[in-house]
Amino acid sequence: MGALLLVCCGKPAAPVRLLPEACAAAMSDTCFMQRKWLLRLTLAGALLAALAAGSPAGAAATARPVLTTAQFLDDLRFDDSRLAWVQSGPSSVCSEGNTVYRYSFVTGARTRLTNPWCNITSTGYFGRLVLAGKRVYWAQSQGGNLERTWSLWTTADPGRKTRLIQGAVDCGAECSCLPNLGTDLGPTAGAGTTFLFSSHDLTASPTCAPASGDQGIVTASRLTRVTAGPSGLEMADVPGVPGAPVYTHTPAYAAGRVALVPLENGESPFHDAGRVEIHDVATGALVSQFSPTGSIKAIALSQSAVVVLLRATNGESRIEHRSVSTGALEASWPVRAAIFPALDIHGPRIVYRIAAEIRVLRVDTGRSRLLHRVTSPTFFTIGDVQIEGNRVVWRVRTQGRSTVYQLILP
Repeated sequence: MGALLLVCCGKPAAPVRLLPEACAAAMSDTCFMQRKWLLRLTLAGALLAALAAGSPAGAAATARPVLTTAQFLDDLRFDDSRLAWVQSGPSSVCSEGNTVYRYSFVTGARTRLTNPWCNITSTGYFGRLVLAGKRVYWAQSQGGNLERTWSLWTTADPGRKTRLIQGAVDCGAECSCLPNLGTDLGPTAGAGTTFLFSSHDLTASPTCAPASGDQGIVTASRLTRVTAGPSGLEMADVPGVPGAPVYTHTPAYAAGRVALVPLENGESPFHDAGRVEIHDVATGALVSQFSPTGSIKAIALSQSAVVVLLRATNGESRIEHRSVSTGALEASWPVRAAIFPALDIHGPRIVYRIAAEIRVLRVDTGRSRLLHRVTSPTFFTIGDVQIEGNRVVWRVRTQGRSTVYQLILP
C-alpha cells in the first residue's frame, strides 16, 4: 500500500504508511480522534486491497471441469441451472448407445434421461438437442443411402419420453428421379418453454444427379413451435415463417424471437448465404431483416442484438453486431478464420472459438481477450461454446475422454 499525505492538527505531515509522526506526540482530543480515524481508514484500505487481490475481479478467471466421461459427449446445451447432452460409446456396443443426460449446477447430480439407443446407421444421427426449461428435445434418424426415417422426441423425467413427430426421405430404386423425395428435418432451437424445429419437403433437382451427392431441392418449408404448458405440449407451425437450411447453425432463439436464414423454394437444403430474418415466434411477424456479405457460419441472438459470424470469399472472417429491431449494423470486428464455428451472446459479451482458443469479445469496448486455450499433445476437438449470464461452458474431447468445462466471468 502506498504512502498517504495526511494533515494532522491542521499541519501537513510527511507521507506515511500508518500514522504521521506529527500526530504521534500530540495529546489533544482533536489529534487523538484524528489518529483513531486515520488508523481505521488505513487498515480498511489495506483490507480492501487484500480482498481485491484474491477476488475474481483482481485475478484471471480459471476454467474448471464440471464433469468428465470416457464416452463421447456431443450436443451440449445449458441454461442458468442445468446442462444436457448426448453421450455415446463405440457403435458396436449397444449398452453404450446414444443416451440423453442432464446435470444440475445446483446439486451436482447427473441424471440419465433415456435408455441407450443403438439403431444408428452410417447415414443416421442422434442429436440436434435442445434444452428448454425442464424439457430436453432431440432427433434420431436411421436408414441407408436410399431411404431414411427420422423422429423428434422429448422428455422431462427419466424413462418417460414422448415422440412429437416423424418423417421419411425415400430416394426410390437406385435413387432414380422421383416427383417427391419426402420430408426431411432441419435444425432445431429453443429455450424456456419453447422448442422450434425446421422441416422441408424435397423433390429431385432438374439435373437429377444423386450419385454426385445431389440432395434434391426444396418445394416447401416451415418452422414449427412446440410449447410446454400446464395442459401439456402444444405444437403448431409459426405463421408465414419458412424453415432454415440444414448446416448454417440456425435458427437462433431468444426472448420470443427467432433469427434464421430463410429456406427458399427451389433451393438446395444446404446453403450458407442470403438474408437473415428475425420473426416473432408467436405471431410470425417479421421484426427485421438484413443481408450480410459472405457465408453465414453462425448466428446468435439476445433480447436486443443479433450477431453473425461471416466468412468472405477471400477467407477473412468477421463478427457483425446488429440491432434486433432494425437489423442495422452497429459494430463489426475482424477475427481469425474459424474452422469450426461457435458463437453465442449474452448482454455485452460475445463468446466464440478460434482454433484451440475460447475468446470473449466485449461489445461496449470492442476488445477481445483469451478465456482459455486447450493444450494437448494429442488430437482434440472443442465444441458447443456458450454463455449464459457470466457462465461460459464448452466441451473438449481428448485422449479418449470428454470433459465439460465452465468459466465464471468477473
